Amino acid sequence: MYNRYRRNVPSFEDSYDSPVICSDCGQECSVVTVDQGIGGYEYWGSKGVHHDYQPGSSCCGAEVIEGGCKVLRTSTHTARKDHQDGKIHTGDVYRVTVYFSWKKEGPGWIWQEKQIVKKNMVGIPERQLA
Repeated sequence: MYNRYRRNVPSFEDSYDSPVICSDCGQECSVVTVDQGIGGYEYWGSKGVHHDYQPGSSCCGAEVIEGGCKVLRTSTHTARKDHQDGKIHTGDVYRVTVYFSWKKEGPGWIWQEKQIVKKNMVGIPERQLA
């Protein structure tokens, strides 16, 4: 179906030569066109649709920064006790990935991500499993 409001949409996909990273999560991503407009509005009886097309990240639509991301280390662990964030419990097998992200002009930063590989189901009451 033809959308009369989606005419002349700029494409930002080819406007970045170097790799880009997401300003929100720090991961390397690709550039997509994101509509940051307010959408439909009415002003003194006249109706319209506001569009504000901007370059955004493919992962979450946040602003992109020229730079990159590199995996420094990946390791697998078994939790000996419950973690403070409440997501990993005693006996769970989880993977820790350490990343180094950098901006084209500016400082770099190191961050890590934890992913559960195998949940420990021993000792969990039946009502909590559902």
